[in-house]
Formats: sequence, structure tokens, C-alpha cells
Amino acid sequence: MAVGTARWASRAAGVGLLLDAVRTRRRLVQCEAELVRLHAELAELRQRSDELADRLRAEARTDPLTGIGNRRRWQEELPLEVERARRSGTGLAVALIDLDRFKQLNDTAGHRAGDGLLQAVAERFTTHLRAVDLVARIGGDEFAAALPDTFADTAREALERLRTSLPSGATCSVGLAMWDGLESPDDLAKRADDALYRAKAEGRDRLVID
Repeated sequence: MAVGTARWASRAAGVGLLLDAVRTRRRLVQCEAELVRLHAELAELRQRSDELADRLRAEARTDPLTGIGNRRRWQEELPLEVERARRSGTGLAVALIDLDRFKQLNDTAGHRAGDGLLQAVAERFTTHLRAVDLVARIGGDEFAAALPDTFADTAREALERLRTSLPSGATCSVGLAMWDGLESPDDLAKRADDALYRAKAEGRDRLVID
């Protein structure tokens, strides 16, 4: 009787251990499934975070009125364009473009008209320049452009097309400088600015190349 009871107790203990193992296995499977779910959610959150960070970086380098680059983008990317030209040995043109008598337009027609002109000028950039060209609004009515893999004649033609395509009645002055192969980005931009100053001093509505 005692032996039979012991065997029954042993079998019961074995069954209990088996049930515990089954329950433990079930919990492990459930935990693994939960970990997989959490991992997927974490991956999705990371992707959303990366997309948000990319969007914020893009917005920080974009002019909200015109949709083209802003001064920050210009200052960050012009040195990169100079370095590319240095490595490749190709030409690089830099132009500064200033709308003529823009303040007068704002004063007489209102800021809405002024904003409309700025947007129209930015649209002309995308139409008459290439996708690889760097364009930015760097001031109230001042724009900048860097044209890689470009030499003086080609740059002049492209910028003259842009200059003469403005909405009726609007004009601009353009200062153009070609990278000399040695100067810094700041020195290159300074020469373009000097050329722009000469264009305005000579009567506006023209392109001057340094």
C-alpha cells in the first residue's frame, strides 16, 4: 500500500513538473512575442524620430516664403561646392542677385506684392538653373547661386536668362565671380558681392562679372 502510494505521489510530482514546464514554456513564448512586438514598435519610433529630425533639419535650411535654401544652407554648402571644385578641377561660378528698388515696391504696392515678387524670382531660379545648382535667399531681397561644373560664358548665359525672365516691371542686378582655384569660399563670395555693388553703381538692371 505504501509502495503504491509512493508511486502515485511520484507520478503526480512528475505530472506537476511537466505542467510547470508547459506553463513556463508558454510564458516564454508569450514573452518572446511581446519582445518582438516591442522591438517592432521601437523600430517604428526610431524611424519616425529620424524622419522628424530630417524634416526639422531641412526646414532649418529652407526659406519659408520661397521654398529655396536660406542663408544657413548657403553658408553650409558653399564651402562644400568649393571643395568639390578643388577635387575635380572644374569651374565654379558664384553669383549674388539683388532685386532693384525692392523697398520702393513694398512701400507703394505693399508687402503682399513684395512677397509675391520674391516667390516669383525663386520660381525663376528653379526654371532657369539646374537641379545641381545651389540657390538660396540670403537676405530680404538678396539671392545667391553657386553653379558647379560651370565656366564664365555658360554661367553668364544662365544668369542673363534668369535676369531677363523676371515678372514685368521687375529688374535685378547680378554680381558674378568665378572661383580662381585657390581662394576661400568667403573670398569668392566677397568678389561676387563686389561685382554686385558695381552693377548697382553702374545703373542697376545688369550683370557684372569680376
